Amino acid sequence: MLPYQPVIWLSAITYKMPQIVQIPVRTHENFGDSISKLIKTLSEISLIREEEIVLDFTQSKILNPFFLCGLACVIQSLENSGKRFTLNHDKNLSINSYLNTIFFPGTFSSFDGNHTLNIPEKYSTKTYIPIISFKTGFSDISTLTRENILSSIS
Repeated sequence: MLPYQPVIWLSAITYKMPQIVQIPVRTHENFGDSISKLIKTLSEISLIREEEIVLDFTQSKILNPFFLCGLACVIQSLENSGKRFTLNHDKNLSINSYLNTIFFPGTFSSFDGNHTLNIPEKYSTKTYIPIISFKTGFSDISTLTRENILSSIS
């Protein structure tokens, strides 16, 4: 018999499961429907205290740009404050293709000092464009950039 007993220390590892937010199946063209579903989704997200949030797009079929642009803004803001998002849409081929094409949740944007935005030629034949972000300030540079971007997509 050994003069001492072996001790096995098990550290307590706590793993918090990421919280899952189900994205709507569809948002209609009606502006109010998209905003209503966006507010409901944002309310669910705001209740989550964990750092990691999963957005589940597996049931989504058609999502209006008003909904997606608002969601993209919130994702970017919460990521800047330390939250991490995982988008679950890879197995939903129709929505996956659309989200990748519009660069969701990222955006096309002009860099500081570049007052124009070169949208790739492939979008000239599409009925949609990628999500575009730009500053909305009142300075001459912000106004020039905004006007140039808006005229390049119209």
